[in-house]
Amino acid sequence: MFSIGAFNFNLFAQVYQSCDENQIIRIVNDKISERNYEFSWDFKDCPLDFSSHRFIGFNIENNSSSKIILDISHDPKPHLENSARFIIAPNQFKTCEMMITRQKPNQEDTWKSHFEKVRGYPGGYVTHWAAPSSSKIEKLFVKISLSKPLEEGDFIGFNHPFGIGELEYDSNTLSKLSYPILDKMGQFNAEKWRGKLHSIDTLEFLGNQDYKDFHGISFNSNLSKYGGWKNGPKQEAKGFFYTKKFDGKWWFVDPDGYLFWSLGITGIGGGSATKTTSREVLFSDLSLERLSVKKYQDSMTLAASYHKRQAKEYLIFKPDKINFYYLNLKRKYGENWIQKHQDVTAGRLKNWGVNTYGAWSKKSDFIEHPYTIIIHPKLQGIGKIDKLPDPFSSEFSSALKKSLQRIAHKNSDPWLLGVFVNNEIHWEHKFSLMDEILSLKNKKPARKAFEKFLKKKYGSINSLNSVWASNFTSFNNISGDNKTMFSSKFMADLELFFSYFADTYYNIVSTEFKKIFPNHLYLGSRLYGKSKFNKNLHEIAAQYCDVVSFNIYDYGVKDFKLLSKIDKPMLIGEFHFGTASHGVWGSGLRNASSLENQANLYMQYIEEACQHTQFIGAHWFQWSDQPTTGRSDGENFRIGVVSITDQPYSELVEAIKKVSKTLYVKRKNKL
Repeated sequence: MFSIGAFNFNLFAQVYQSCDENQIIRIVNDKISERNYEFSWDFKDCPLDFSSHRFIGFNIENNSSSKIILDISHDPKPHLENSARFIIAPNQFKTCEMMITRQKPNQEDTWKSHFEKVRGYPGGYVTHWAAPSSSKIEKLFVKISLSKPLEEGDFIGFNHPFGIGELEYDSNTLSKLSYPILDKMGQFNAEKWRGKLHSIDTLEFLGNQDYKDFHGISFNSNLSKYGGWKNGPKQEAKGFFYTKKFDGKWWFVDPDGYLFWSLGITGIGGGSATKTTSREVLFSDLSLERLSVKKYQDSMTLAASYHKRQAKEYLIFKPDKINFYYLNLKRKYGENWIQKHQDVTAGRLKNWGVNTYGAWSKKSDFIEHPYTIIIHPKLQGIGKIDKLPDPFSSEFSSALKKSLQRIAHKNSDPWLLGVFVNNEIHWEHKFSLMDEILSLKNKKPARKAFEKFLKKKYGSINSLNSVWASNFTSFNNISGDNKTMFSSKFMADLELFFSYFADTYYNIVSTEFKKIFPNHLYLGSRLYGKSKFNKNLHEIAAQYCDVVSFNIYDYGVKDFKLLSKIDKPMLIGEFHFGTASHGVWGSGLRNASSLENQANLYMQYIEEACQHTQFIGAHWFQWSDQPTTGRSDGENFRIGVVSITDQPYSELVEAIKKVSKTLYVKRKNKL
């Protein structure tokens, strides 16, 4: 029950209405709720205006011996939500700060070409396409999950929400900045933070120290050479990674037969370039260094094929872009910077307990460490939906085969955990997909397959018209015009064709993959968004994938389900919590209010994933912070394990190390 002042409220009376800023909500043991409490604050009579603040603050008093997982959201509506999660230790008083996200601002025309696509702006203006208004907050939803039930005398106290931190962004902020806005290391000039470098010379000192600390490091003695559970129940050693359900839980099994849970990071060793063309004013003058580096890059392209490949992958300067992360690595390690960086990175991973290079990682063949590969066969698009394959197209089949052949030399590598094929295909547009197919010309492969599908089912157009209540003269002229007049059978057939469409895609990919990689795992296509809840899609993916992968940008995964009758393991390909700090303006797809909050959220997420019976791994997105001025698509998220100057964020690293030390024991002990 809820206690407000002298009044008690039953758990089922979940709405609290009050405009009194001095009121405090107290949660006490009600003998019913056990570990979960939910309620909402209704402010319709006195809407809250936090539009001039960066955060919504809550003072939380945890007067109990239980850990609290606190989930808060405000004004959730269809497609709109701002949410946060906090972890509160037993007997802790904590001020929680919920980051306020906003719709994109109306920028000055002068600066649209400079900052049009970025996801965050200086002064605390963090954008998200799903952000509700912060100027008229009418309802807050609160969910409390406890590690154990409250005891007699325990309570959890909440005060009225309040604004924290002044929003310093307005329509003139960008024009008032001092230019250049970035220093020669790519750091934002106008802010100070712990760990900001003030001299390029410091990079060389840090490089020498890191090489000394991490070169030649191995996993700790409790882990197998692959990072598997050395002290766990031994399984059959097959020489390659495979999956197995053991004691009610799915696992990877490493090549030596040790149970393995994939703790990974995507894009390891890599960094994102930022556009310079038409916005040179943002950047410090690097013309002399550009000339020097160009000579180095040119010499690399003239070297052996291995070095040519490296030169292409690690380009610092392009005609229209600069990669500050790679530039800082070259300054840090000198001429042999790529190999030294890879040595240090591998050592860091083993020291931290990270056993997997996630998708898009930079790993040389001489590095012995489990890794994944992602390939991106060209997607043909269906009408206006560009991020979809046409699995009936010979172009798709040819692109898939070529992509697989390019990595075929890896098919005997025991360190290869598995291969992802494509990323975040737009399956969620299944009804938009059908609209597009209905409007396609008859020569398009997907459209021809649709007509063939209907001919096989109905035999004649008259039979189809009878069922659909339509009046088409042939299968060729079927369209979506006046489709609302058709019967429900029409929509059911579209749903059936969508399943056939997806089945064809996964069947082709799985068949071609196993021809080249008979001993390795097909890790799926990294489903995301609405695809996470598409039962038909899950069923099809589970039929063909060795592991069904999802990109899950939620605060927790405890209740996540594979909606399939086929029992298969799952892998989380991406997740993160961004802080919009340290000179990087954007937060991420899920927010953290501080480095401490980010670290706590990471630990809670991995704890939930590793105790889930079907999840066999989770990979943080991503290795390094995105540029302040945005990568090619504008993302400028502060989500890295390391900064743009290659300095690890100690709070997050300590969280990773803590998680990795207890991961296998926690998974074993979970019922």
